[in-house]
Amino acid sequence: MSSPPKDQATRGRPWLSLSVDLELIWGFSHEDDPVRASRLHGVGREHVFMLLDILDGLEVPMSWLTVGHLLLQREEAIRLVTPDLPQFSGGHISWSKYVTIRDHPLATAPDLVEEIRSRGFHEVGLHGFLHLPFHRIDDASAREELSLGVRAASLRGVEVRSFAFPYNCRSKLWLLRSLGLEVVRSGIRCSHLAQLIREGLTRLGLRRRGVRRSKGLWLVDSYYLDIAPGTDAVDILLSELESRGAQVIHFWFHPWNLSRGEEGLLEFLRTIRRLEREGRLEIGTLGDVPHL
Repeated sequence: MSSPPKDQATRGRPWLSLSVDLELIWGFSHEDDPVRASRLHGVGREHVFMLLDILDGLEVPMSWLTVGHLLLQREEAIRLVTPDLPQFSGGHISWSKYVTIRDHPLATAPDLVEEIRSRGFHEVGLHGFLHLPFHRIDDASAREELSLGVRAASLRGVEVRSFAFPYNCRSKLWLLRSLGLEVVRSGIRCSHLAQLIREGLTRLGLRRRGVRRSKGLWLVDSYYLDIAPGTDAVDILLSELESRGAQVIHFWFHPWNLSRGEEGLLEFLRTIRRLEREGRLEIGTLGDVPHL
């Protein structure tokens, strides 16, 4: 399946896209509880293959927003990441902790990226390099975090266009465009992670504007897709279709959400494929947004 023609958005149908944050161990590098972290990321690779098979069966494309370090071979990581990088002097992860994590089996996974690309219709985007929180690091650290992510992608032949902020906290947008990124899954402005806890993942991004331009970037508002059985994602989608018209609707989640079961996700994916067949929406990736 390939991306839809550029003129499809002119037919007056809403455009729907999905993204997944591919983090493996890096999404839990801040965890001090090794048991919890192991449980959450321990089946990360298995979930990626499960998700790819589900998407293939329904022919649904998705943007895989990937932590840049996963794109590297271990030998490449040793060459690229050194203790004098800015994020290791004033950032979120110490050098000693990085070295420990770097040796974990889920710290690098370039074969997963190749598998995603081999399916033929998915997009590989970026989710930082070490999953550092952009709202809590200085500009030099953020630039290094982005630059290393883009460089890691280039080593795998990936030209990055789409980006999602770690922890869904939007900050330093001006840096993204300077490095060639075009589309950002727009999170919330937050100065502390407690805000995420207070608002709750399913409540993020409630000021619905669909898609807009800012600082040369396309910002795409999103809903967190809770794929547990009984999810209200289908109801949210149908409500958006009734109220929005021909705009962009976006949902995101993590591969490890599949640990709750596949039923909620399958219901949602089947619904969007049915709506597409009925001519009520189009399905694409975040990278397609500039061409709508």
